[in-house]
Amino acid sequence: MADKEKQKDSQQNEVQENTELVTNNEKDENIEKKENLPNTNDDVKSEHNVKSNFANKGFLVVIIAVVVVAVAIIVGVCLKNANSDNTQGNNTNIVETQTQDVEEISTIIDPQNQSYVDNMQNKPQTDMQKAALNSAMEYSKYSAMSYSSILSQLENDGQSHEDAVYAVDNCGANWNEVASRAAIRYVDREPLSRIRMVDVLMADGFTEEQANFAADNSGIDYVEQAMNCALSYLKVENYDRTKLTEFLVTIEGYTKEEAKKGIDKAFAS
Repeated sequence: MADKEKQKDSQQNEVQENTELVTNNEKDENIEKKENLPNTNDDVKSEHNVKSNFANKGFLVVIIAVVVVAVAIIVGVCLKNANSDNTQGNNTNIVETQTQDVEEISTIIDPQNQSYVDNMQNKPQTDMQKAALNSAMEYSKYSAMSYSSILSQLENDGQSHEDAVYAVDNCGANWNEVASRAAIRYVDREPLSRIRMVDVLMADGFTEEQANFAADNSGIDYVEQAMNCALSYLKVENYDRTKLTEFLVTIEGYTKEEAKKGIDKAFAS
């Protein structure tokens, strides 16, 4: 019996040892498995670092782009200011050149006007008065302009009001004679009755007295003017004498006698 119990105890001890051995082996395997498992925290940290690097690079690209745009804007503004300065400088040069031209021209008096200027009592005192006086004499002589028209023209030419008034007052023009020359120029362009002639001359700045003088003393034949006016109507339509007479008297301002004689000449031509 004692031998059987010893044998039994021995078997139990052997089973217990085997059990412990198996348990220890399982622990060792679990440890190996844990050691072989990937480090999840390290991977997460690595992925986070990669994303951070990309984010940092993107932010850096944005900063560089902003800097480039800012530099481009600054350069553009500088170039614009430089061009503006150049333009202002050029304009200043142009104004200075024009002023120099005026000063050069202002001392010149037309030789045909010089003798008149030499005999003037109220001689021009400045170069600008000389220029204004010379221009006023030219406008009255060659352009047949009225007093008020020359005054306005001189001011448009850059003369002061005072110098323009001095020039027109002292240019020696006979305004009745100037108005007469203007009247002849008008009828060279279109036929005019006496009434319309006076209206046109006054519209151009001549006084009523000057206009009437010119209408009566410029040598204009108003019958001939009526004939030319009738011919212009006949070019538009083949009007009869009655209708033509109505047009010439009521619209154009000819007298009945001028209209009748003019129409007769128009049909006879």
